[in-house]
Amino acid sequence: MDKEDFANLLFKVEEMLVEADYWRRQISDCKQCRGWSEADYKNMCPSCLKALAKEFEALKDVAGNEEIRALIKQLRKALKDDKSGELSEIFRLAKRTTVN
Repeated sequence: MDKEDFANLLFKVEEMLVEADYWRRQISDCKQCRGWSEADYKNMCPSCLKALAKEFEALKDVAGNEEIRALIKQLRKALKDDKSGELSEIFRLAKRTTVN
């Protein structure tokens, strides 16, 4: 697989995770609790708990999606077959830029 096709697959996966990512970013933005730093999610404020629940719902929807499963399977195969290391580097860069 060439770099452009690989990047397009990554982009498609990111598009499918947008809703979950949105809700994940809402946690801690309220400034009422410590959000992800809370030792127990039960100590989160109501708005962060709602965002956490919405994130889980979005992830559950994505997890059952056959299209994303197929895309991830293609990504895994491309990484496994990557002899030059270029695709692995693109993947590492994408992870660094999208992880909170």
